[in-house]
Amino acid sequence: MSESKAFWMELRVRLTTLAAHWAMPKPVAIGALPTPEIETACDEWCRQHGKTVEGAPMPPDNLRPWLSIRAALAAAVAQSNADVREPPETHSYGELIEWLLVERWHDSLKQQWILLAARRN
Repeated sequence: MSESKAFWMELRVRLTTLAAHWAMPKPVAIGALPTPEIETACDEWCRQHGKTVEGAPMPPDNLRPWLSIRAALAAAVAQSNADVREPPETHSYGELIEWLLVERWHDSLKQQWILLAARRN
């Protein structure tokens, strides 16, 4: 396995683990969106703990399902990048996880979440 593919696959594993760790017994409906207040709190939590997310405290219960969704979709991005992209110059998993959970969420992953619901209906 190439170094690039190994990087992305490791990132996928980390994100998948976080998604499972943060999951709640009663998940949110596919395509549902958090309130603006929850969205802001998720962003703040990710910015505060993103670089050390694997050692961070458990997020509050009201954020966990939304963070789990973000992590699951970010894991899919890492999976798709494994064969086509070199790792970013910063080989910091923490910085990349934070970027995926905040910036990439607002850039495109939230829209993908909404589209997923549309395809199911």
